Amino acid sequence: SYYLTGDVYAVIINAGNVTLDLNGFAVRITNNSTPVSIGSSAPANNVTIRNGFVVGPGVRTPTGTNPWEATYAGSFGYGIYVKSAAQSVHLENITISGFLSGIVCEASTEFSSARIQISHCMVRDCSGGGLDVRNAEIRDTTVQTCGGTGITANLSTLEKVIVERSGGTGIYGS
Repeated sequence: SYYLTGDVYAVIINAGNVTLDLNGFAVRITNNSTPVSIGSSAPANNVTIRNGFVVGPGVRTPTGTNPWEATYAGSFGYGIYVKSAAQSVHLENITISGFLSGIVCEASTEFSSARIQISHCMVRDCSGGGLDVRNAEIRDTTVQTCGGTGITANLSTLEKVIVERSGGTGIYGS
């Protein structure tokens, strides 16, 4: 188990049975890389990240009368990227903003008990989609003012989710 005592610029988890409490602090990035990566070079099972912020370089500028009409500058990476080598990842009480996509999970395409769990999170102000996940459980999560599809979820369960002001489809998946 680990916890932050201040803001950091990147978190890479390539081990199993890890809990990271952001402790109200932020993983901040000023360039176009991915600040939080799980399982990028080795399997990472049973990982939990909770209680903080993931903030990217993107800036959203409204351009019309509708709240979804906007331009986005500086937002290219993913806020949290879960590679296919990761299973049983839990993301809880995290606010993600200013990226191309907030959370991208390449989890197994099989419906299994080793699912990605996203709960009490908010994804906002992303130039592309908010969430792009496979084999996930998403609960009590909000996606706001994203330029593309709010939530793309395949082989997933959604409960009490809100998508507001999406520039594309609200929720899409199989």
